[in-house]
Formats: sequence, structure tokens, C-alpha cells
Amino acid sequence: MKKDILFTIAGALAIAAICFGLASLIPQTPVPPSPPLTTTAAEQPRPVVGNVIMRVNGQPVTQKEFDLFVSTLPEQMQPFAGTPVGRKKIGEQLARLIVLQQEAKKLGAQADPDVQARLSIGEANVAAQWAAEKLAGTPSDAQLRAEYNKHQNEYAGFELSHILIAYQGGEIPPKNGKALSPEQAMKKAEQVETQLRSGASFGSLAAAVSDDAASGAQGGSLGNVSPSQLPPDIVQAIASLKPGEISKPVQSRFGIHIFKMGKQTTQPFEQLKPALQRQAQQAAITLAIDKLQKGADIQYDPKFFNAAAPVPVPQAPPQREPNG
Repeated sequence: MKKDILFTIAGALAIAAICFGLASLIPQTPVPPSPPLTTTAAEQPRPVVGNVIMRVNGQPVTQKEFDLFVSTLPEQMQPFAGTPVGRKKIGEQLARLIVLQQEAKKLGAQADPDVQARLSIGEANVAAQWAAEKLAGTPSDAQLRAEYNKHQNEYAGFELSHILIAYQGGEIPPKNGKALSPEQAMKKAEQVETQLRSGASFGSLAAAVSDDAASGAQGGSLGNVSPSQLPPDIVQAIASLKPGEISKPVQSRFGIHIFKMGKQTTQPFEQLKPALQRQAQQAAITLAIDKLQKGADIQYDPKFFNAAAPVPVPQAPPQREPNG
């Protein structure tokens, strides 16, 4: 098990490797026609900023660089870096990456046009993200609250519960036994509806007969939902329900539902504040980029951008000679 975990980490690190350290390959001066195979005294080392936690062939690696490397890992794996064993294993993989990076320099990666193009785009992405964060700024609470008040109706929701009867071809399988045909499932849902309208407990029936086991264990509760989270046909079927009322059986791609409407809710400002802030910052970034682009001197090669790009002709696979 432990070996499997480490193999998983190594695979993730291989993917994350492209995000780290490549910027140091970008030359500070024009690349000479024949780069030396070893580092020369003419190369100016970058200043080290921060706490150095390891060195690879004398090349310092700071804690900030290590943390940045960790941030490129899948989110579920990042806590592994918080353990001594995890830090050591990640450090070993980072050292392997840097050793390979150093070998790339010796082999002349700086003179390779493909490497140069990739590094140029990578540098542009990093710099653009940094500039975007600066341009976005931080909107005030007053601005965010004004936006919240302006669209408050869109944040309205309601508590919703359901009992689901699975049918053949539906996306939710039956909890027990074989799935019913759509007609049989509808008849069963109608029987459940009759029981509910005769006074049966919605929560008890949901726990007993609903094929949505997750919500059934919660008395059929789907939690707080908004109309935008539901398919249009379901929204239409429950639109006229008042709190405490149940719907007629409603067929969807998931199964046959009987819905129960709960109390109306409104998502509070504090809950939506992070999303409102992201939206405001994205709008600020878009406006800033549009302004910068309009004021920039951008020249396009008409031969490349106006002429129709040639369509590559697929080549037929080589035919094998018959045996014998």
C-alpha cells in the first residue's frame, strides 16, 4: 500500500514538474550559436530570496519554490507535504527534476527553438497572471453588498425534498432488486403519492421506498436549492408549490420524483461574498485587459492571418507486403 502511494505521488510530480523551475532556463542575453556544455562564469546567478531548504549541485532551492511546487500537485495530495515523510519524498522528486533541468542546460536546451517557444509562453502566462492579480484589486464590502442587493432575487432558494422511484433506463439505479419499467415506476409513485396525501410521513416513506439512498437517509431532503440548480421541467413542476405541499409524480432522466416544498430561503451575503469578489475582480481584469489591448500597437502578418491555412492531407498507412 505504501509503495502504491509513493508511485502515485511520483506520477503526480512528473505532471507538476513542467510548472516549476523552467524559468531559470530563459537566457538573460541572446543565445550564442554554440552554447557551452557547462555553466560558465559569464552567467549571472539569480539572487536568492527566502529561506534555502536544499541545494542541488550547489543550486539553491528556497521554501517558497518548494511550496510553489507543492501547490501544483492535485489538491487531495497536497496535505502529504505537511508530514516529514511527505516533505522528504517530494524533496527527492524535486531534486530529480532539477538534476534533469541542469542536464538540459548542458545539452543546449537554451538553443532549441521549441524550448524557447515553450519558455516564452510559460513566462508570459506567469507574468500575465501576476499582472491580472495587480489589476483586479480588492473590491470593498460596500461594492460587493451593492452587487448582492442588485441581484438578490437570483439568490433566492428553497428547501426541497423528494422521493425517487427508479425505472429502467434512468440514471439512478434501484436501491433493491430489479428496476421497474417506466410505467410500473409511475404506478408505484402514484401509490406513494396517495399514501402521502392520506397523511403518511414523507420522511418515513422516503427512508423506506426512495431509490435515492443518500437523500432517503435524510428523510428525502435535498437541502437548500435554487431554481438554477434544477432542470427546467422540474422547476416548472414545483413552481406553484407552497411550503409543505407535495407535487404530482414527475418523470426526469433520474427517475420518477415526488417533491415536497420546504421553506423559502435566501443565501446570505457572507456566504456569497467570495463568489461576488471573484466576479468583481474578473470584471475589473476584463476591462483592464480590453483597455490595454486597445492602446497597444499590435501588428499582424497578413500572409499568416488573412490567408487560409493549408489543410494537411492525411497520409495513408503503409501497406504491409503479403507473407510468403
